[in-house]
Amino acid sequence: MTLEFLDQFKPLIEWLNQHPGWAGFATFMISLTESLAVIGLLVPGSVIMTAIGALIGAGIVPGAQTILWAIAGAIAGDSISYRIGHHFKEHIYDLWPFSRYPQIIQRGKQFFVNHGGKSIFIGRFAGPMRPIIPLIAGMAHMKSKPFFMSNIISAIVWAPVYMLPGIIIGMATLELAPETATRFIIILLITLVVLGLSAWLLKWIISTLLNIFDYLLTKLWYFMKSHRQLRFFCRALQDPRHPKGHGQLTMAIALILCFSTFIAFTICVYGLQNLDTLDIAVTKFFASYRSTDKHDWIVGITTLGFNRVLVPLLGLNIIYFALKGYWRATLHLILGIFLCGVSIELFKIFLYHPRPDVLINKIPSGSFPSGHVTLSIVSYGLLSMFICRDLKPIAAKWIYGITSILCTVIAISRLYLGAHWLTDVLAAIALGLSIVFVITISYRRHPSPTLPSLKLLIGNLILLIMGWILVLFIYDKSFTEKYQFKTMENQVNMKQWWQGHLPSNYLFRHSRTGNQVELMNLQWADDLDNIKLFLADNNWQVLDTDSIINFINRISAPPSEPQLPVLEERNWGQKPVMVAYRQDTDSRFLVIIRLYSAKLTFTHSRLPLWLGRIEYRMPRKHKFWLHKKNEKALRKLTPPKEELIPELEPSYRWKLIPCEDNMLLLIHVAST
Repeated sequence: MTLEFLDQFKPLIEWLNQHPGWAGFATFMISLTESLAVIGLLVPGSVIMTAIGALIGAGIVPGAQTILWAIAGAIAGDSISYRIGHHFKEHIYDLWPFSRYPQIIQRGKQFFVNHGGKSIFIGRFAGPMRPIIPLIAGMAHMKSKPFFMSNIISAIVWAPVYMLPGIIIGMATLELAPETATRFIIILLITLVVLGLSAWLLKWIISTLLNIFDYLLTKLWYFMKSHRQLRFFCRALQDPRHPKGHGQLTMAIALILCFSTFIAFTICVYGLQNLDTLDIAVTKFFASYRSTDKHDWIVGITTLGFNRVLVPLLGLNIIYFALKGYWRATLHLILGIFLCGVSIELFKIFLYHPRPDVLINKIPSGSFPSGHVTLSIVSYGLLSMFICRDLKPIAAKWIYGITSILCTVIAISRLYLGAHWLTDVLAAIALGLSIVFVITISYRRHPSPTLPSLKLLIGNLILLIMGWILVLFIYDKSFTEKYQFKTMENQVNMKQWWQGHLPSNYLFRHSRTGNQVELMNLQWADDLDNIKLFLADNNWQVLDTDSIINFINRISAPPSEPQLPVLEERNWGQKPVMVAYRQDTDSRFLVIIRLYSAKLTFTHSRLPLWLGRIEYRMPRKHKFWLHKKNEKALRKLTPPKEELIPELEPSYRWKLIPCEDNMLLLIHVAST
């Protein structure tokens, strides 16, 4: 996004600042259209309201007045939708787009039935339901008084709540210079609108694809039922509670896909072995995020899939089902545990695959597939299936969604802790889902007594939390020791370092996946505070890399300021500990120094060593053809060590060493 393009919006921001009445009217119209039936489905109102909140926070438009306009627009939009529904009633189905997509009204009706009069208030915060619920209320002849009470109260709450994130962001910009703040607000507004439109488009694409798949599967299901040779499969799959639905067929197809995926991973791991590069890259990627601060709570998350937590939980469910006479549920849960345990043990014993070598204490069992992830998916998946069997669809979606998130987080924790390769986890997901689909299809093939869903949900939550806390309390220390990472700290002799003898791994900046990105042409031995002070005394601008204000300044710096890169370059995922810059001698380019922690110590000195890079950087230009022209000129320049060398003496000793068709600059405190 060029600065010249952003400058086109500055007059608009200034005009809004000078004409707050028009800003309020624009807010009213956005809020109104966002609440109107049909039109509201196309307007990313939530994103736009956040953007308006940013204008309020930055003081560009008045706060109280704009919020009142937003409330009035929301009330007016819902009122119009209510009157439309009251006037047309069931003839709404004859109007476009409801004539083409009647499911929109059906979902709204179901929401209205589930929540009754509260749906007006709840629907205001329910995304796609917001512009539909008032229409349904009018069609259902909801009385005017309760409707308008809910409408007004919900609008009063909705407008400030949706604007609050933007207001906070806008208030943060008050710490910036006025010109920088204006540019940042423009960037924020454009970004929010683009993200809102992109999210709406993505949602529309996914919804369209799901409708297409649903249509095709419905056609396939009826074709199989009408075909003599295929009718047997329909009878074998059919759910007596939903004889016309194709849910069992969908699960059967998902089962085939998941099990085929598991077989494919097994062949790759034990046969072709062509996924090693991917496994190593992903392991290094997660290693770049590891830190002692995150270690304990990641171990806590992975414990949620530990067999000492899940096996007692499943055992208590089996006992409960048996005592209550739910024999089909009892047998299917036992079968699921049996399939999970047997499949994992067979692979662990007969097809051993080594784990990543990143932990101090090696885990003796095989790596493929991840038993932790498989057990988690089977346990939580089957319990969710039993709980959701007799729940309303909306409640079942929430439970399945939370279960999916929980299993995903557990799977990621195994990768973060270095306990498994990516292929182990993906294969475990495919295997676990295959077992869940098999048990679910079998369980739903015959009528079963209604299970107490709410009791099961609350009881299992209590048991899970109690078991998790108990296991953490008993095994906390052993878990912490079990998942201790190998450190990258090494030692080097200072004399050898001064002669240029340093492991090649320290000569390059690496990406999170371990790829060598570029040569580190600078190594500096001194306290970081001393280095910063030295550079500041020699007209270098030292940046605070952790400052959000500094980040905003880099994004929205005016043309008169140096155009620094927006995102900091990282080494193994580590941010630079120091960034400094200044204009070069010809004032054409920026000279930038970045220093990173070497994670390397000297054997006979406490002096820290920093690895880094000094380089020319081309300022971000406004036009791409000038950008290309300067980029060519930049390639012809030699590394800019001469920008730093004249200033080093007498404070530092320095040495240039040939390295990888380049020169490596070593800097050392002169007094040592």
